[in-house]
Amino acid sequence: MGLLQNKPQDLAAKAKQAYDDGRQRFAVRLLDLPSAKDDEVDSWSRHIEAIEAAGWIVDHFSTVPSDRGWNHGYVLFMRR
Repeated sequence: MGLLQNKPQDLAAKAKQAYDDGRQRFAVRLLDLPSAKDDEVDSWSRHIEAIEAAGWIVDHFSTVPSDRGWNHGYVLFMRR
């Protein structure tokens, strides 16, 4: 994941804590670094799967390009 992005298990732990705390929403920002060779954003898939395994489901997803050529993904989850 590098220095710029949390590991899936780290975000899953934060998501589980938010779920256990009774939060109704959980939001994250993910980065898509331009090193990918295909169209799948595998790191985003792993992060989303890890958070969904903690009891959340994607409610809204949006992307914003950065001035460095990366994409930022903003993902809003809601409780299952």
